[in-house]
Amino acid sequence: MTKEQLEQYTSIKEEIKELEAELDKRKSPVSDIVTGSMEDYPYTQHSITIQGLSSDTYSLDLKLTYKKIQLEQQRAEIENFLDSVQDSKIRRIIRLKYIKGNTWKRTAFILGWHDEQIPRKKLERFLSKYEMYENTDV
Repeated sequence: MTKEQLEQYTSIKEEIKELEAELDKRKSPVSDIVTGSMEDYPYTQHSITIQGLSSDTYSLDLKLTYKKIQLEQQRAEIENFLDSVQDSKIRRIIRLKYIKGNTWKRTAFILGWHDEQIPRKKLERFLSKYEMYENTDV
């Protein structure tokens, strides 16, 4: 897991919400009124309301759904990474900064530090060790 991936978490959550809203909006059917006539004599004309989905809706819905699934997988990957972190302080730093979206200063304050560099440096050291471990053939 990289810092860049963690930084994407909040944006990923927001994009998922946007895609869900778009998909919900697109589910509303379109309707139109056409004229038709009775099947039998006197063949009187009358209005008929037809409803359905727009023809371009299906392919766009598939694209939006596929994108939503990809984003949900990325979000789950970040959450699984967070669950796998053994160090409670590091977990809290990640949760406060990237999941809850606090600033470094606010994160440091919540954790009882008066310098925003402390949580930032702790996380940088942790991630560099994690990346080194991840890149070794075990």
